[in-house]
Amino acid sequence: MIHLYVRRNKMKKLETIFILALFALTANLTAVQPLKVPSWTEPQGIEVIVEGLPGKGSEEWNLSKSAIQSKVEQTLMRFSLEPSNSEHFDKGYLYVNVNLVGPSYAVSIEYKRRFWLKEQVTNVTATVWDKGSLGIDPNYSRHTVLNKLVEFTEQFSTEYIKQNRR
Repeated sequence: MIHLYVRRNKMKKLETIFILALFALTANLTAVQPLKVPSWTEPQGIEVIVEGLPGKGSEEWNLSKSAIQSKVEQTLMRFSLEPSNSEHFDKGYLYVNVNLVGPSYAVSIEYKRRFWLKEQVTNVTATVWDKGSLGIDPNYSRHTVLNKLVEFTEQFSTEYIKQNRR
């Protein structure tokens, strides 16, 4: 009984540390102003890369990388944006990161583009749009996380289409 009590306290401390770290991270993310995507770029296929999801946390939430990938790609297709694995990172990619610890979650989506600078021989990858959120769901409802992903993907799609009009 004492062993179980000590283990619960350790988990609560880890959850608290995780949440505080996520608050600090999102404070930095929201301070970044999105850059305008060059207007000469026409809409193209967008590669979606999903990272995060530790094994233990995702089991409680009943989430998988494929479920997240599918949900984000379905949302892109509703906006007539083609999710594509054949497009190279040269044009841009949507980076999705989901982290789960106990009942807390952190979701972030970034659109990254590669830019070539005349002063440098190599190219530079820059985040030109990002959105993130964190929260706690004591019910471990996967729909909480998926709804956030849909919301952020819809916002991204709207902005992407505005910036890439012909």
